[in-house]
Amino acid sequence: TGDTATAFQRIKDFHQVIIQDLFGEQCSEINLQVNQLYDNLQQILDSEPSLSYDYEYDRIICFGELLSTTIIAAYLERQGRKVKFTDIRKCLITDQNYRNAGVNLELSAQLCRKTFTFQNTFMYITQGFIAGTVTNQTTTLGREGSDYTAALLANLLDADDVTIWKDVPG
Repeated sequence: TGDTATAFQRIKDFHQVIIQDLFGEQCSEINLQVNQLYDNLQQILDSEPSLSYDYEYDRIICFGELLSTTIIAAYLERQGRKVKFTDIRKCLITDQNYRNAGVNLELSAQLCRKTFTFQNTFMYITQGFIAGTVTNQTTTLGREGSDYTAALLANLLDADDVTIWKDVPG
């Protein structure tokens, strides 16, 4: 657990530097949100793991997406942008094939159309790569899952187009 605690502290420190850079002294509200995510992750880390590596992987890996989107949504809101943070795990519903989940397109379409109405907001901030099951378990969509999420949302919401920017070669 020493290695886990050290690694977790490095993650916290990394995000705290970003929060400090973006919010300065006015970071108490975002710190509350981020600390809630840290508490949730700590509970998982402290609990007895199941015998399913893929399940445990999905439970933990999602926090990177959740932390980054929480911080960005709060920053854009602070800048006066009309944005809405949306936890994609409530809209994009999959089977329980952890680390390579299959999307229930019919149910996901219903939930996405109900959620992403663009009424009273110009922009949604949500996650890629992660999704959820009907029993509220976190799943991931496998390799290229973030691009897949963008394509799925564009399709499910009848978007005119989708643009994917990459910060890696290829």
